[in-house]
Amino acid sequence: MSSIRLPKDFENRLSDLAQMEKTTKSEIIKRALRRYFESFDQLASPFDLGKDLFGIHGSGKGNLSQDYKKIIKEKIRLCFNAYFGEGLFYAADRFGESQGTR
Repeated sequence: MSSIRLPKDFENRLSDLAQMEKTTKSEIIKRALRRYFESFDQLASPFDLGKDLFGIHGSGKGNLSQDYKKIIKEKIRLCFNAYFGEGLFYAADRFGESQGTR
């Protein structure tokens, strides 16, 4: 059993409705809660709301999470070579290997 405190205007409206419908205030509250629970159960989860949007802007490359270091390194190499010229990046990379900094 539960009891609730209602604002005076709610209490007055509830009493008026109970008289008009020839039912109890408890029955009106039960119906209202039943409707509330039903609407709550029909709410979609955040995943359901967005599932038609997930993956639509994908790269089409399934290896990005596994090969991200290689991919980033290649992009840096391309930018480096475009700025400084071919070959310097590999020399710097090999120097890093020999120094154990890779």
